[in-house]
Amino acid sequence: MQLIREVTAELPIYLSNSLNSLRLEGQKTVAIEILQQFDWEVPDWVIVPGGNLGNIYAFYKGFQMCKEFAGWDTEFKPVTAATTFASAIQIGDPVSIDRAIFALKNFDLTGMFICPHTGVALAALIKLRNSGVIQPNDRTVVVSTAHGLKFTQSKIDYHSNAIPDMASRFANPPM
Repeated sequence: MQLIREVTAELPIYLSNSLNSLRLEGQKTVAIEILQQFDWEVPDWVIVPGGNLGNIYAFYKGFQMCKEFAGWDTEFKPVTAATTFASAIQIGDPVSIDRAIFALKNFDLTGMFICPHTGVALAALIKLRNSGVIQPNDRTVVVSTAHGLKFTQSKIDYHSNAIPDMASRFANPPM
């Protein structure tokens, strides 16, 4: 991150990552949208894939702002993930690659073209649900942080068995 700071200080480049306060303020509205969709009730779980956790901090700010307005007594508690193949979020305690690919494959069947990061979040949902952490009636939101169209080559490579050192167990090769 230090290199990014140095480059943006020396060149006319706008830093729009999670250190940018305007980006965080904009991302804060995701939490407000979640609450609005839940008729202003706090969901039991919000699962967000994260790398440097700018999204998490922005969502926290949004929930916290609404909490102050509404007077909720809900406390926010993080659950950490494990190692993952989604490199942009390779920080923390991730789910396994097999679980993420299983989630990607199954959610692709819904017609949603999700990104690898969202696949990790969906795999975390499955893992937390199967382990009993998330109960059947818990209201849960999984936030998709990107669209699958940003990762078309990754999808093609996976389904073509073209990723080195990775067995494409769920591959659906093109005809």
